Amino acid sequence: MSRSLPCLVACLALVLPLGCSRDEPQQARPKEPTSTLAWQELPALPNPLGFGGLFAGTHNGALIVAGGAHFPVSLFEGGTKVWVDSLFVLEPGEPAWHTGFKLPRPLAYGASVSTTDGVLLLGGCDADKCYADCHRLRWARGKVATSPLPPLPKPCAMTSAARIGDVIYLAGGQDSPKATAAMKNFWRLDLAATTPKWEELRPWPGPARILPVAAARGQNFYLFSGAQLVPGEEGKVGRTYLTDAYRFSPGIGWTRLADMPRPAVAAPTPAMPFGTSQILVCSGDDGANADRVFELKESHPGFPPDILSYDVDADAWSTAGKMPTALVTSSTTTWRGLYIVPSGEIRPGVRSPKVLGAKRAD
Repeated sequence: MSRSLPCLVACLALVLPLGCSRDEPQQARPKEPTSTLAWQELPALPNPLGFGGLFAGTHNGALIVAGGAHFPVSLFEGGTKVWVDSLFVLEPGEPAWHTGFKLPRPLAYGASVSTTDGVLLLGGCDADKCYADCHRLRWARGKVATSPLPPLPKPCAMTSAARIGDVIYLAGGQDSPKATAAMKNFWRLDLAATTPKWEELRPWPGPARILPVAAARGQNFYLFSGAQLVPGEEGKVGRTYLTDAYRFSPGIGWTRLADMPRPAVAAPTPAMPFGTSQILVCSGDDGANADRVFELKESHPGFPPDILSYDVDADAWSTAGKMPTALVTSSTTTWRGLYIVPSGEIRPGVRSPKVLGAKRAD
């Protein structure tokens, strides 16, 4: 049975892990990662509050983060979430971020994907509505240029996406900040098409969800965890935390994978390809304290720091170390040989301006 929390806590609510039954032979033993991750801190974002739900990517050698939301006044002192339109750029070797840039509007909780032609911002929301708009950000000669892309088939936020070659896949989300049900949407955009437009594909066979984790490895798209929205009493919406996992293979379709050892809702996405056959899912909300958010307040312990490793060959999960700081509701990108996790939520209502980078530790 799911419980309810106020809609005010946009990324937290009580849930119980859900996984469809599997009637399959015993899983193969996963390969252990051949090395561990070495983490480092990059220059922190120039806002001490940090942001949740921001967009991130790279273009022309620069790291770009944009948008997001935070609580200037504590959630537990009656503060409300504020969406931002700020955009920051970090160039190689520089000790601080370039500031003064802005998005067309305050925006957060969409998906972002890097390409050689710019950073794609897909959907998102503000306090009042969700958007279908998509944009491309380009960095050149000290300026950020914004141009439109084909819109999503419908408004969508709390979603995830990953790129395979010229093709973008986007899955999950919600179409309104007050939604009582998650979306079961799976869309594809081929950037190499003569006239690119989003296509609606058959979605995964499991429950609808928000805040899943996407990943790309080889020619396959992966979808992990997320939360199902559950209508409750007095207009409140609860969540069921999910542990199911899927792989989409073009020309084949969806395959149910081994369940995750715990939920990883809103883990930094896309997840990190690692070694010869792993995908690493860093942190994520497991729902363990979702029913105690307003009881614990600032004493909330935060989210699990452990890193879950999925072996695509063995179809099995293991653990692969820990993050130095557990961050959720963050977009990821790769930059200068590092897997970047910029800012994010460290506990309910609290963000961090830290920018973490990880690479293989030899």
